Amino acid sequence: MLSGRSRENAFVYLEASDSTNNIITRNVFYLSSLGQVSLLKANVKLSTFVPITASRISFQVTSDTVSPFTFLETPLCGHFSDNGFVILPDVPITIEFIGCNKIDVDQLETSIYINTLRETYV
Repeated sequence: MLSGRSRENAFVYLEASDSTNNIITRNVFYLSSLGQVSLLKANVKLSTFVPITASRISFQVTSDTVSPFTFLETPLCGHFSDNGFVILPDVPITIEFIGCNKIDVDQLETSIYINTLRETYV
C-alpha cells in the first residue's frame, strides 16, 4: 500500500548486481502510465569528463530529480555506452562515448544535447 502517495507519484526501483557487486542492470517501474506520472523538470548535468583512449571518453550524468528515458545526442561520429536510461536524484551514472575517430574532451562536452521524457510532452 502507498501510504500518503498517489500511484502517479510513486515507482519501484530495481537494481541487479553480479557476485562482485557490479551493477548488471537497473530499472524503474512506474505504478501508472508515464502519461499520468507527475514528472518534475530535471536539471541533468554532465561532469568529470575523462579521456580513456584517443577515441573513448568517460563522464558522469546526474540529475536533481527522477528523469526516466534520458537520451544523449551528439553530432560527433560514435555512440554512447548507454542511452535511454533512468537517472535517480543524486545518483551518478558513468557513461562512455566511443568515437569513430580521435575525439577531444572539450569538443564532446560542448556537443552533447540532453533530451528528457518530460521535455517531450511539456
